[in-house]
Amino acid sequence: SPIIDGYLLPGDYREIFENHSQNDVPLLLGSNSDEGVIFSQPHMDEAGLKQELQRLYGEKAKVVAELYLDGKTGMPQAWHYERRDRIFEHTMYVWSILQSRYGKSPAYLYYFDRPVPEVGFGAFHSAALKYFYQNLACAKAAWEDVDYELSSRMNRYLLRFMRYGDPNEQGLESWLSFSESPDMVMELGEHVGMIPQPH
Repeated sequence: SPIIDGYLLPGDYREIFENHSQNDVPLLLGSNSDEGVIFSQPHMDEAGLKQELQRLYGEKAKVVAELYLDGKTGMPQAWHYERRDRIFEHTMYVWSILQSRYGKSPAYLYYFDRPVPEVGFGAFHSAALKYFYQNLACAKAAWEDVDYELSSRMNRYLLRFMRYGDPNEQGLESWLSFSESPDMVMELGEHVGMIPQPH
């Protein structure tokens, strides 16, 4: 975890934003639909998940368990979803809130949900980077035309953001900033465009 040393990192991230001490620059941030897969225990059963939720959430554990063990989602997928939401999606969402509340620069939030073909882990942690940087050829996967098209679009968004602090470019789907539309996120997958926050 980051070390709060009083010099390089003077406080926790909430304190830094509340004190307006953050580097107030445009942000492009997001998460992937299957981030939790490689950070979960594949053999976790329902009893184990309830025990882990009790450790993490204390008196709120029952409420959280009802969200993920809803009778529709089996194990270990419920555990993957909890990890995805808590560690990744929630963190990016809160970061966007803090920037819109305490900063002047915009934040652009994405949700990447294109499963890497034939790998078996869906849109796993770091999968979006191959698309943003147009590095599909560097990874062994059964890439399809939709992957190359998505990678091209994502790279255009990224380059535009790096140059101008705004990913929007003529010919691409409009990407609203978080402050413009806090209940929406840019979906990057077989569909590209703004959608309601997925979770």
